[in-house]
Amino acid sequence: MDASLAAELERVKSLLDRAVWPLSITGIWPKNVTTYTRRKSSFILTYFMFHLFLELLDLVSVCGNVELMVLNLVETGFLTMAMYRLLIIRFHKTLPKLIDSREKYMVVENFNNSEELKIYLGHASVVEKFYRWWNVYATGTAFMYYIMPLPTYLVKRMVNDETAILINPYRIYHFINLSSIPRTAFLYVYQFPIILMVASYFTSAVISLAFVTNFCGQIAVLARRIMTMTDDNTDPRHIFHRHTKQHIKILM
Repeated sequence: MDASLAAELERVKSLLDRAVWPLSITGIWPKNVTTYTRRKSSFILTYFMFHLFLELLDLVSVCGNVELMVLNLVETGFLTMAMYRLLIIRFHKTLPKLIDSREKYMVVENFNNSEELKIYLGHASVVEKFYRWWNVYATGTAFMYYIMPLPTYLVKRMVNDETAILINPYRIYHFINLSSIPRTAFLYVYQFPIILMVASYFTSAVISLAFVTNFCGQIAVLARRIMTMTDDNTDPRHIFHRHTKQHIKILM
Protein backbone atom coordinates (compact mmCIF):
# COMPACT_ATOMS: atom_id res chain seq x y z
CA MET A 1 0.00 0.00 0.00
CA ASP A 2 1.30 3.46 -0.93
CA ALA A 3 2.72 5.16 2.18
CA SER A 4 1.58 8.60 1.03
CA LEU A 5 -1.99 7.37 0.68
CA ALA A 6 -1.85 5.81 4.13
CA ALA A 7 -0.59 9.10 5.57
CA GLU A 8 -3.37 11.01 3.83
CA LEU A 9 -5.91 8.56 5.23
CA GLU A 10 -4.62 9.18 8.76
CA ARG A 11 -4.80 12.92 8.20
CA VAL A 12 -8.39 12.75 7.00
CA LYS A 13 -9.25 10.38 9.84
CA SER A 14 -8.00 12.84 12.44
CA LEU A 15 -9.90 15.73 10.87
CA LEU A 16 -12.82 15.60 13.28
CA ASP A 17 -10.46 15.78 16.26
CA ARG A 18 -9.09 19.03 14.82
CA ALA A 19 -12.37 20.44 13.56
CA VAL A 20 -14.42 20.07 16.73
CA TRP A 21 -12.27 22.32 18.92
CA PRO A 22 -15.24 24.60 19.81
CA LEU A 23 -17.22 21.57 20.95
CA SER A 24 -14.26 20.17 22.87
CA ILE A 25 -13.72 23.44 24.74
CA THR A 26 -17.35 23.52 25.83
CA GLY A 27 -17.48 19.80 26.64
CA ILE A 28 -20.31 19.20 24.16
CA TRP A 29 -18.39 16.80 21.90
CA PRO A 30 -19.82 13.35 22.74
CA LYS A 31 -16.51 11.47 22.62
CA ASN A 32 -14.40 10.70 25.68
CA VAL A 33 -17.15 11.92 27.99
CA THR A 34 -16.13 12.31 31.62
CA THR A 35 -17.73 13.75 34.72
CA TYR A 36 -15.81 16.96 34.10
CA THR A 37 -17.00 17.31 30.50
CA ARG A 38 -20.59 16.59 31.57
CA ARG A 39 -20.45 19.36 34.14
CA LYS A 40 -18.78 21.71 31.70
CA SER A 41 -21.33 21.04 28.96
CA SER A 42 -24.22 21.42 31.42
CA PHE A 43 -22.86 24.78 32.54
CA ILE A 44 -22.24 26.11 29.03
CA LEU A 45 -25.60 24.90 27.70
CA THR A 46 -27.34 26.56 30.64
CA TYR A 47 -25.43 29.74 29.87
CA PHE A 48 -26.42 29.58 26.19
CA MET A 49 -30.08 28.97 27.03
CA PHE A 50 -30.12 31.85 29.52
CA HIS A 51 -28.56 34.12 26.91
CA LEU A 52 -31.20 33.05 24.39
CA PHE A 53 -33.89 33.76 26.98
CA LEU A 54 -32.54 37.31 27.42
CA GLU A 55 -32.58 37.77 23.65
CA LEU A 56 -36.24 36.74 23.56
CA LEU A 57 -37.00 39.20 26.37
CA ASP A 58 -35.32 41.91 24.32
CA LEU A 59 -37.52 40.95 21.37
CA VAL A 60 -40.60 41.42 23.52
CA SER A 61 -39.33 44.76 24.80
CA VAL A 62 -38.82 46.19 21.28
CA CYS A 63 -42.16 45.04 19.89
CA GLY A 64 -43.54 47.87 17.78
CA ASN A 65 -40.14 49.01 16.51
CA VAL A 66 -39.76 47.17 13.20
CA GLU A 67 -36.05 47.90 12.77
CA LEU A 68 -35.09 46.65 16.23
CA MET A 69 -37.37 43.64 15.90
CA VAL A 70 -35.72 42.61 12.64
CA LEU A 71 -32.23 43.01 14.11
CA ASN A 72 -33.23 40.95 17.12
CA LEU A 73 -34.90 38.24 15.06
CA VAL A 74 -31.78 37.80 12.93
CA GLU A 75 -29.69 37.08 16.01
CA THR A 76 -32.34 35.13 17.89
CA GLY A 77 -33.16 32.96 14.89
CA PHE A 78 -29.54 32.10 14.22
CA LEU A 79 -28.71 31.40 17.87
CA THR A 80 -31.84 29.24 18.19
CA MET A 81 -30.64 27.11 15.27
CA ALA A 82 -27.18 26.93 16.82
CA MET A 83 -28.65 25.86 20.16
CA TYR A 84 -30.68 23.15 18.45
CA ARG A 85 -27.56 21.82 16.74
CA LEU A 86 -25.62 21.79 20.01
CA LEU A 87 -28.35 19.85 21.80
CA ILE A 88 -28.40 17.26 19.01
CA ILE A 89 -24.63 16.86 19.09
CA ARG A 90 -24.56 16.52 22.85
CA PHE A 91 -27.51 14.21 23.42
CA HIS A 92 -28.15 12.28 20.19
CA LYS A 93 -27.45 8.60 20.86
CA THR A 94 -26.52 7.76 17.27
CA LEU A 95 -23.76 10.33 16.85
CA PRO A 96 -21.07 8.52 18.92
CA LYS A 97 -21.79 5.35 16.93
CA LEU A 98 -21.34 7.22 13.65
CA ILE A 99 -18.04 8.65 14.88
CA ASP A 100 -16.76 5.22 15.92
CA SER A 101 -17.96 3.63 12.67
CA ARG A 102 -16.11 6.24 10.61
CA GLU A 103 -12.88 5.77 12.56
CA LYS A 104 -13.03 1.97 12.43
CA TYR A 105 -13.44 1.98 8.66
CA MET A 106 -10.61 4.44 8.05
CA VAL A 107 -7.73 1.97 8.40
CA VAL A 108 -5.54 0.70 5.59
CA GLU A 109 -6.47 -2.93 6.26
CA ASN A 110 -10.04 -2.29 5.07
CA PHE A 111 -8.85 -1.63 1.51
CA ASN A 112 -7.72 -4.36 -0.85
CA ASN A 113 -5.38 -2.17 -2.87
CA SER A 114 -4.23 1.39 -3.48
CA GLU A 115 -6.91 1.97 -6.10
CA GLU A 116 -9.68 1.43 -3.55
CA LEU A 117 -7.95 3.76 -1.12
CA LYS A 118 -7.67 6.44 -3.81
CA ILE A 119 -11.37 6.12 -4.55
CA TYR A 120 -12.27 6.45 -0.90
CA LEU A 121 -9.95 9.41 -0.33
CA GLY A 122 -11.41 11.10 -3.39
CA HIS A 123 -14.63 11.38 -1.41
CA ALA A 124 -13.39 11.59 2.17
CA SER A 125 -10.77 14.27 1.53
CA VAL A 126 -13.46 16.69 0.34
CA VAL A 127 -14.31 17.49 3.94
CA GLU A 128 -10.70 18.41 4.70
CA LYS A 129 -10.61 20.91 1.84
CA PHE A 130 -13.93 22.27 3.00
CA TYR A 131 -12.67 22.62 6.57
CA ARG A 132 -9.55 24.56 5.56
CA TRP A 133 -11.48 27.62 4.42
CA TRP A 134 -14.65 27.04 6.43
CA ASN A 135 -12.75 27.15 9.72
CA VAL A 136 -11.20 30.52 8.89
CA TYR A 137 -14.51 31.87 7.61
CA ALA A 138 -16.53 30.65 10.59
CA THR A 139 -14.12 31.80 13.28
CA GLY A 140 -13.51 35.11 11.53
CA THR A 141 -17.21 35.77 11.05
CA ALA A 142 -18.02 34.98 14.68
CA PHE A 143 -15.26 37.25 15.97
CA MET A 144 -15.96 40.12 13.56
CA TYR A 145 -19.65 40.12 14.44
CA TYR A 146 -18.71 40.19 18.12
CA ILE A 147 -16.54 43.31 17.77
CA MET A 148 -18.69 44.97 15.09
CA PRO A 149 -20.03 47.77 17.36
CA LEU A 150 -16.53 48.71 18.52
CA PRO A 151 -15.15 50.39 15.33
CA THR A 152 -18.27 52.56 15.00
CA TYR A 153 -17.93 53.68 18.59
CA LEU A 154 -14.22 54.47 18.22
CA VAL A 155 -14.79 56.51 15.06
CA LYS A 156 -17.46 58.58 16.78
CA ARG A 157 -15.19 59.18 19.75
CA MET A 158 -12.37 60.27 17.45
CA VAL A 159 -14.57 63.02 16.02
CA ASN A 160 -15.56 64.08 19.55
CA ASP A 161 -19.11 62.84 19.29
CA GLU A 162 -20.25 62.96 22.91
CA THR A 163 -23.40 61.01 22.10
CA ALA A 164 -21.41 57.92 21.09
CA ILE A 165 -22.57 54.79 22.91
CA LEU A 166 -20.87 51.42 22.79
CA ILE A 167 -23.70 48.97 22.20
CA ASN A 168 -23.77 45.32 23.22
CA PRO A 169 -22.21 42.67 20.96
CA TYR A 170 -25.50 40.73 21.06
CA ARG A 171 -28.93 42.16 21.72
CA ILE A 172 -30.16 41.06 25.13
CA TYR A 173 -32.58 42.54 27.60
CA HIS A 174 -30.81 44.11 30.57
CA PHE A 175 -32.27 45.25 33.84
CA ILE A 176 -29.75 47.99 34.60
CA ASN A 177 -28.31 50.96 32.75
CA LEU A 178 -25.36 49.79 30.67
CA SER A 179 -24.42 53.09 29.05
CA SER A 180 -21.20 53.41 31.08
CA ILE A 181 -18.04 51.94 29.58
CA PRO A 182 -17.13 49.71 32.58
CA ARG A 183 -20.55 48.07 32.56
CA THR A 184 -20.49 47.62 28.80
CA ALA A 185 -16.99 46.15 29.02
CA PHE A 186 -18.27 43.66 31.57
CA LEU A 187 -21.07 42.72 29.18
CA TYR A 188 -18.53 42.17 26.40
CA VAL A 189 -16.68 39.74 28.64
CA TYR A 190 -19.95 38.04 29.60
CA GLN A 191 -20.98 37.57 25.97
CA PHE A 192 -17.59 36.40 24.70
CA PRO A 193 -18.48 32.65 24.96
CA ILE A 194 -21.22 33.21 22.38
CA ILE A 195 -18.40 33.14 19.82
CA LEU A 196 -17.98 29.46 20.67
CA MET A 197 -21.69 28.91 20.13
CA VAL A 198 -21.50 30.45 16.66
CA ALA A 199 -18.31 28.55 15.80
CA SER A 200 -19.91 25.32 17.01
CA TYR A 201 -22.82 25.85 14.65
CA PHE A 202 -20.44 26.09 11.71
CA THR A 203 -18.53 23.06 13.01
CA SER A 204 -21.72 21.01 12.85
CA ALA A 205 -21.67 21.49 9.07
CA VAL A 206 -18.17 19.99 8.93
CA ILE A 207 -19.32 17.02 11.03
CA SER A 208 -22.29 16.39 8.75
CA LEU A 209 -20.11 16.57 5.66
CA ALA A 210 -17.59 14.16 7.21
CA PHE A 211 -20.31 11.55 7.72
CA VAL A 212 -21.74 12.05 4.23
CA THR A 213 -18.37 11.78 2.47
CA ASN A 214 -17.50 8.70 4.53
CA PHE A 215 -20.74 7.05 3.45
CA CYS A 216 -20.22 8.00 -0.21
CA GLY A 217 -16.62 6.77 -0.10
CA GLN A 218 -17.63 3.38 1.28
CA ILE A 219 -20.35 2.99 -1.34
CA ALA A 220 -17.87 3.92 -4.10
CA VAL A 221 -15.36 1.31 -2.88
CA LEU A 222 -18.07 -1.33 -2.68
CA ALA A 223 -19.25 -0.46 -6.19
CA ARG A 224 -15.72 -0.91 -7.54
CA ARG A 225 -15.39 -4.31 -5.87
CA ILE A 226 -18.62 -5.46 -7.49
CA MET A 227 -17.59 -4.19 -10.93
CA THR A 228 -14.14 -5.80 -10.73
CA MET A 229 -15.25 -9.24 -9.61
CA THR A 230 -13.48 -12.00 -11.51
CA ASP A 231 -14.56 -15.52 -12.32
CA ASP A 232 -12.41 -17.60 -10.00
CA ASN A 233 -14.82 -20.55 -9.78
CA THR A 234 -16.24 -19.14 -6.57
CA ASP A 235 -19.95 -19.53 -6.01
CA PRO A 236 -21.47 -16.16 -7.08
CA ARG A 237 -23.98 -16.45 -4.28
CA HIS A 238 -21.20 -16.27 -1.71
CA ILE A 239 -19.69 -13.26 -3.43
CA PHE A 240 -22.95 -11.33 -3.56
CA HIS A 241 -23.77 -12.40 -0.03
CA ARG A 242 -20.51 -10.88 1.18
CA HIS A 243 -21.04 -7.65 -0.75
CA THR A 244 -24.66 -7.41 0.34
CA LYS A 245 -23.64 -7.73 3.98
CA GLN A 246 -21.08 -4.99 3.46
CA HIS A 247 -23.71 -2.78 1.83
CA ILE A 248 -26.14 -3.31 4.71
CA LYS A 249 -23.36 -2.56 7.19
CA ILE A 250 -22.69 0.75 5.46
CA LEU A 251 -26.36 1.69 5.49
CA MET A 252 -26.70 0.79 9.15
